Amino acid sequence: MAKEAMLTRKVLITSGKGGVGKSCCTVFLGQALARHGFRVLLIELDAGLRGLDLMLGLEDRNPYDMGDILKGRCDPYDAVSACGESRLSLLSAPSGDWSEFSQADLVWLCREIASYYDWILLDAPAGIAWGWRRRTALCWSLRRTPSVSGMPRLSPPSWSGRGEAVFPNG
Repeated sequence: MAKEAMLTRKVLITSGKGGVGKSCCTVFLGQALARHGFRVLLIELDAGLRGLDLMLGLEDRNPYDMGDILKGRCDPYDAVSACGESRLSLLSAPSGDWSEFSQADLVWLCREIASYYDWILLDAPAGIAWGWRRRTALCWSLRRTPSVSGMPRLSPPSWSGRGEAVFPNG
């Protein structure tokens, strides 16, 4: 694995509940990172809704999606769509059933394209269908990235029920 790929930050944005702003958070965070000069890939994992391409105005622009990559019908870079900002890109979820793909397929894909991006933001679907254990296992599989000084860490929620972000370098 290339040294540059080891430094790619991968973030899974997930929740058990729908309608809480996961996709909006993914898009806004991706746009903010791109505006700060980072190369960002958004990966849509919700095959049912595929909302990121709609939010970014990219619907029907690319005939390929993640399923085409995993079935060998195209190279990973053929399925990635450039967004309005030159440093922000999108990989759409497969149109169809996720059951034909394994978690190892997604981990392979993230590692395969990591060297081209500084950040990979994965927008997970809501609810229990995708499975909390599957999401957690995905995070553990992708976590083989060294810690980077100055990266935000999330602290455990306080007793009042709110989480606080801790920024070590101010």
